[in-house]
Amino acid sequence: MHIKTRTILFGVIVGVALLLFAIVLTKSEREESLISEQSAVNSLFDTSMWKTYINEEISLEIKYPDQWEVTKGVKIYFGAKAADIEPRGIILAIYHETDVAERALKYAPELKSTQIAGYPALIGEGFDENGDYGLLAYVQRDNDRFEFLRPPQFPQTQKIIFHPELPGESIPVPVPSSDDKKIFESMLSTVKFKAGKVPFDGGVVAYRQARDWARVVDSRVIENLLRTYFVSNNRYPKDLDELTTDIKRFYPEENVDLAAFIYRTTADFSKYHLGVTMESHDEASLKYDKDFNSLQAGWAQGFDGSDLKKCREEDSGEACYDVIS
Repeated sequence: MHIKTRTILFGVIVGVALLLFAIVLTKSEREESLISEQSAVNSLFDTSMWKTYINEEISLEIKYPDQWEVTKGVKIYFGAKAADIEPRGIILAIYHETDVAERALKYAPELKSTQIAGYPALIGEGFDENGDYGLLAYVQRDNDRFEFLRPPQFPQTQKIIFHPELPGESIPVPVPSSDDKKIFESMLSTVKFKAGKVPFDGGVVAYRQARDWARVVDSRVIENLLRTYFVSNNRYPKDLDELTTDIKRFYPEENVDLAAFIYRTTADFSKYHLGVTMESHDEASLKYDKDFNSLQAGWAQGFDGSDLKKCREEDSGEACYDVIS
């Protein structure tokens, strides 16, 4: 009996020791995890720990968080990249021969005047060139407008505002968090412009690439109208000219160049394949188009939507951007 009691006591002591060891180990792991998380947070907001992006073509230098990466297309994307989508941390776009004040007056009247890197600027919340809402900053450098956008990341709340392109209509928009504002303002504080002018040939903001982005926007306009047409007619149109009236009605300010697009449908008009030739392979949207070959699929006068060639032989450019229904 005495031996059995000692055995039980020994077992209890060992069990308690193991439990205490597990508690200490768990606490240590939790502390290490908290330290790691705090370190990540610190590096996200501490600009001294950030990487530096330098683009000689646009004479720009800017810092960005160490955990982020840079993707260059017509726009420059800074952010943590998820699978199959562009980074959405901070988006930089450059527009030529445009005026900051004129743009802000129409689309973001609440922006406040300031200076960024010694140049006239406006900052606040508003819609960017493509209708995305978030923290917005415009910097006027000679005749060029640098646009910085921070779309709210995982917003917890929304507010109702009037849309600048839809008179009288209010829509819900996400409210940027304090962290959104902190990282946005921190990045803007690191902007430096070097001597030189933004080029019109070559580089991420060249005229030909600006035209590429305009064609992506036009493609989205056409897609919207094709969906509307299908709902009304239970089929897609025979050609894009049937959309001319709707473009003028719903998008009066958009100068959509329908002739730049190639449009094919199945024999029963139940599906369509839309394409437009890009000037450059660098356009980021080419990573997310369909690359469909309607010719190979047996469609009448179909075309190859591969990024490796033009949509049509007579087109000027290098790559085919395409979408399907």
